[in-house]
Amino acid sequence: MAFGFRSLQLHILSAAFLAAVLATGCSDPPQSSAPSPRSETLSIGGGQALEQGQTVTLTLSVRLSDGTTQVPTSGVTWTSDDPAIATVTQGGVVTALAPGEAKIRAAYSGITATTTMAIRARTRVIRAVVSESAPTESVVIPGARVVVTDATGEEQTVIADAAGGLSVTVRSGPVRFAVTANGYEPAAVSQEPDTSSSASLHLRPVLREIRETFLGAQPDVSQRTFSIAVHHDGELQTGIVGCANPGCNLSASGFGMVCAEVRDQSNRVIASEHGQYDIGPWPFRIQIKGGQRYEVKLFACSEYFTPISVGRLHYEIKHPS
Repeated sequence: MAFGFRSLQLHILSAAFLAAVLATGCSDPPQSSAPSPRSETLSIGGGQALEQGQTVTLTLSVRLSDGTTQVPTSGVTWTSDDPAIATVTQGGVVTALAPGEAKIRAAYSGITATTTMAIRARTRVIRAVVSESAPTESVVIPGARVVVTDATGEEQTVIADAAGGLSVTVRSGPVRFAVTANGYEPAAVSQEPDTSSSASLHLRPVLREIRETFLGAQPDVSQRTFSIAVHHDGELQTGIVGCANPGCNLSASGFGMVCAEVRDQSNRVIASEHGQYDIGPWPFRIQIKGGQRYEVKLFACSEYFTPISVGRLHYEIKHPS
């Protein structure tokens, strides 16, 4: 009986072993998984030249070992070697701050790529007009020579056109204008702030004495008014000369008194004088300031005398020696 039970156990174990062997032999062999493609090279796309104040977003492309390319959306580290020239965010946004060059570096999956950003100074276009100084600012000066120097020290020479105008492109920063023209004193003009797009350049005529005589006074006019533009300080000498009437022989007895009144461009009387017709050719001498217009009125201040109707008006501007 015991022998029979042991024999049954052996048969059961043998059958189980055989089933296990058969099951193993019928299963598929294990499959080996293919390796993931590796990141091999990086390339940075985007602008490599910016003007001061501009921004650009760089892109990073990764070439994989299987020949495909992908654009990573995370895991990229961006840095700038000179944040004073250009900064970069972790999103790849570059901001140009100052003229110069900055290297922008991207790191991803253990490899890096670098691009150089060239930052140009900000530029602007300035349109200017060259004209005379006060009080004749409306008189333009064609052919004036203008040397323009920008903040970097670069110089440009331009010539004013027939309307006294010029246009020049300069870099960001203060600008200096050196202006010259025949018959005018040279002028130097600095322009700040550096955002202005226009400039007015004024030249003062060279110092010279002016002498004018007005002929042909109209009959029966007891006064005459004329205007003059003065650029320099000086002395106005004015009066009446000549008398068509042969009997016009005026003495110092009180007859023949003429008066002068001078007003500035604000219509303010700066001088009011009287003198005798026969005492000196130009009895009125009045100190005047440059940069203004003046109105001069000469008139008879005696009811017995109206020489303006037959005479000539004259003025000279004398300058201190």
